[in-house]
Amino acid sequence: MSNRRLAAIMFTDIEGYTALMQRSEVEAMGFRAAHRKIFDSLTTKFNGEIIQYYGDGTLSIFDSAVDAVKCGIAMQLAFRKDTQIPVRIGIHSGDIVLTEDDIIGDAVNVASRVESLAVPGSVLISDKLFDEIKNNSDIKTVYLDTFRLKNVKPALGIYAISNDGLVVPPRKAITGKLEKEKSVTKRILAGAAIVLLLVAAWFVQDLLQVTKEQTIVLLPPKNYTGEEDLDYLVEGVHDLLYGDLCKVSDKLRVISPFTARALTNAGKSMSEIAAELDVDYFLETSISCVEGDNLCINPRLVEFDTEERQLWTEEYFEKKGEILNFNHFLVNKIADDINIQLTPDAELALAKSSSVDTAAIDLYLRGEYYLDQFNPMTIAKAGELFKQAIAKDPDWGLPYAGLSLVIAYQMQLGFIPPATGIPKLNEYLALAFELDPNSSRAYLAKAISAGWHEWNWKKAETAFLESLRWDPNDPLCRGFYAHFLMTQRRNDEALKQGQVAERLDPLRPFVLGLNSQVVGQTGDHEAALAKAEKALSIDPDHFLGILSAWGALNAKGDHEGAFKYLTELNSPIWEKYGVADLLEQTFNEHGRIAFLKEYIRFNEEILAKDGLLNNFYQAFNYIDTNNYDKAWESFEQALDRHNPNMPYISTTYHYNMLKGYPEYLALLKRMNLPTE
Repeated sequence: MSNRRLAAIMFTDIEGYTALMQRSEVEAMGFRAAHRKIFDSLTTKFNGEIIQYYGDGTLSIFDSAVDAVKCGIAMQLAFRKDTQIPVRIGIHSGDIVLTEDDIIGDAVNVASRVESLAVPGSVLISDKLFDEIKNNSDIKTVYLDTFRLKNVKPALGIYAISNDGLVVPPRKAITGKLEKEKSVTKRILAGAAIVLLLVAAWFVQDLLQVTKEQTIVLLPPKNYTGEEDLDYLVEGVHDLLYGDLCKVSDKLRVISPFTARALTNAGKSMSEIAAELDVDYFLETSISCVEGDNLCINPRLVEFDTEERQLWTEEYFEKKGEILNFNHFLVNKIADDINIQLTPDAELALAKSSSVDTAAIDLYLRGEYYLDQFNPMTIAKAGELFKQAIAKDPDWGLPYAGLSLVIAYQMQLGFIPPATGIPKLNEYLALAFELDPNSSRAYLAKAISAGWHEWNWKKAETAFLESLRWDPNDPLCRGFYAHFLMTQRRNDEALKQGQVAERLDPLRPFVLGLNSQVVGQTGDHEAALAKAEKALSIDPDHFLGILSAWGALNAKGDHEGAFKYLTELNSPIWEKYGVADLLEQTFNEHGRIAFLKEYIRFNEEILAKDGLLNNFYQAFNYIDTNNYDKAWESFEQALDRHNPNMPYISTTYHYNMLKGYPEYLALLKRMNLPTE
């Protein structure tokens, strides 16, 4: 349940905590412990509610603006009395939405910005909060100025609480998260643009649309703890951080960990990676210590133009179960520092607060690794790991979304019939959305199910767009969306989505395999083969890479090359039924047509009895042997059984091959696929 209410929102933060950690961890940890002890007791005393601890700061809310300010005064007096803890405090009031485990709303963002303007020993408040406390004689204030806060409109009046013992900062001491002033050069250019607009509006419009996309790479994380069993946790912190960065904006291109690891493992330097991927920023993360349930996390942000320039390096001491909240905090910090404005959806997603069992995180991320291999055995393994993650933490949404994808993939590969799979998938999706209504992963599973299993094209596209709304940098969603567009014969859009997917993750076999099929089905079989071979050069056993190579070679007419990959795809089942030698001998001695006839017989007489015949592929075997009557019969059976491969009959490659047959056009019409 969530409820909307008016509240006074307070942020506190220890200034210089990172530098202190570098000088003396013992002293820094003592400061933070003392800070939290004072904060906890006084928040309770003044009727406040603690919402979140993050890094060296806190977030709390109060029903009364007067209580919030009096609490801030009492805190600063306590912080400055004995321990001399250098704390900044900022308070704002406004409308918030409060759920069981998080707080969201524009007022929260504004309160954070107000706190950033403060100096140690001060309590700053917004003009809105000032209006609520100005008649209280116990609270003294000094007006500082009107400030344009970053990503906050309009400008905000700021007051300092001036009771005895508190610091009132001079105007020139105010820095924090302010909008940058436009330079004289930019003002001149802006004026010139107005003139140009009057002279040639269309030309200026092009200029105004030129916005340089920024790119960030998360380099592989480092485990300096000396404990190898923590490697998965270190990777997990990194991969979850990647997921949060992806949500920031479509103006920030985030290169996936798959590609970053591949380049690093190949010995590429930072400058070489920057040149290859056109990178603006690098983020390095490491874990340097583990103390009980706490981690020492060390992120480092580097800007790269012609050479490396470190922007900052920090050290944080965080609980393992709070790692998702820490990632939200860190992503907000990075977005501020590289001057990328979060979209409203990103702000909403990153405002969510949640604690997750670290064992569940480990299991989930192992499941994601296996799921990405996209073959029957690894998909099943991923499902087992997702279920174990749910057992560890049933209130975390991502493993339910993962299970939905497992079922979607298994239906796609023919291991679960849609009649059985769709209800189970929808059950997991409902749980995923209940726990996280904005889950891009859950929307992706919903899109795949709607498109390939329900054949509900409108529902599928809506879900794809929702997934990309919450995560515009997801290369898999882009790749699957390209496939969906390909089945609708919207080829230009499909190619564009495939290109974006590869730009985000150029060395990931799954992405390369998906895009290989897109460019192949739209006619460029050479490019399709090149992408498939690139995928297999990275992972020679990747199922989708093998499938894509087979398809590209078959379309090119290189049947000997295609047979090699067909054998790799089918060897387990051919060997199980003892026909591998027979089929290979038939192909080598009597040629492709003889092999296809023998293959058709094996499928019809043996696999069909065990319910393993894929009528969709069997239909194309009949087409290749010019037996079109049997092909239409097989397509009809695939249609009746809701074979998830059937949407692909509409792709340009197949359409150009079969559009002269009325039986084919009738199939398209029955599936509501384009007939022209």
